[in-house]
Amino acid sequence: MAGDGGGIASSSNKYNPTMLVFLASLVTACGGLMLGYDIGITREVISMPSFLKSFSVLSTNQLTTLFTSSFYLAVLLVQYPASIATSNFGRNFSIIIGATTFVSAAFPSAAATNVASLIYGRLLLGVGAGFVIQEAPLYISEMAPPKDRGILNTLFPFMINIGILLANLVNYSTNKIKGGWGWRLSLGLAAVPAAIVALLECEKESSMLRGTDNILEEYRDLREACINASKANSNNNNKCVLIFQRTFKPQLVIAFLVPIFQHFTGINAIILNALFLFQTRSNEHGIINAAINLLMSFVIGQVFLRYAAKLIHLFYIFAFFVLCMTLFVAYFLPETKGDSIEDMQKEWSQHWFLRRFVLLEGSYHQSTGNTR
Repeated sequence: MAGDGGGIASSSNKYNPTMLVFLASLVTACGGLMLGYDIGITREVISMPSFLKSFSVLSTNQLTTLFTSSFYLAVLLVQYPASIATSNFGRNFSIIIGATTFVSAAFPSAAATNVASLIYGRLLLGVGAGFVIQEAPLYISEMAPPKDRGILNTLFPFMINIGILLANLVNYSTNKIKGGWGWRLSLGLAAVPAAIVALLECEKESSMLRGTDNILEEYRDLREACINASKANSNNNNKCVLIFQRTFKPQLVIAFLVPIFQHFTGINAIILNALFLFQTRSNEHGIINAAINLLMSFVIGQVFLRYAAKLIHLFYIFAFFVLCMTLFVAYFLPETKGDSIEDMQKEWSQHWFLRRFVLLEGSYHQSTGNTR
């Protein structure tokens, strides 16, 4: 379905997605559920009184950062070994190995008695997640018919948001458990989405996946793609050289810049550090934020791209949202460069709009005309 110079675009309209394709893509997309659950549960668990009582040393910013970032460090470091395993054994193998590792790592995290064992569990979770999140989107792309590849690929980020929402709901419930072991249940339940991925079926008939008995034409397309790939590889001993050829420059630039610009927006940092940015936030607020995030992901990924994108140019739509966001930041957010978190309330109290909502320490703001 994909290759260096070959594909099935010419006859892609003859392949109809079946329920089995959707279910297989959904199960594979549960790799995003693993990542989303870990993102949501980590930032919530470190605020639970029972967890802080068990690991009082995590009250320092350095150790808290180590606890949260050790997962992502392991994800980063395991990418190259995961690619080697995929090249030798296939994507299914990497996904199942990653999910199995994630399941086995959830229990040490839940049973941790000291910071070292807690960090060890986080590193193992990162190793498992690194295998899965590298291969899951590509696995979905290869399984989906070309005309439905985009809509099925959005299942992965959609499942990430579902994982964040589920993590908030789980933490809301476990936080009420008496006895101080609720945080262990929150961390241990990370094994559930990973177990779903580990149970993924590895073998499926092409006729069942494509919704047609005439798979000969697709087979010919695949064979042609493989031949073209072999020719390209024979001319370029190093496969990495291919992506720097002029033919693939647009794909290379887009693949490189999109994640960078996404990080520049700050949304990833906000998601990971929302607990510290909004220290007065309750569990209910976390659930509401996650629910809105999930809703907007569905609207953009499933509804908008499927229907509205055919009628309205995407560039102008997103340019409009960027303009709105820029104006909002310029007029409604105060300048906080160089200020600490503790000084945020003072900055907000001097802002032309936010000062009417900020409660100063020791008295209400002058606009209320009241004092404590």
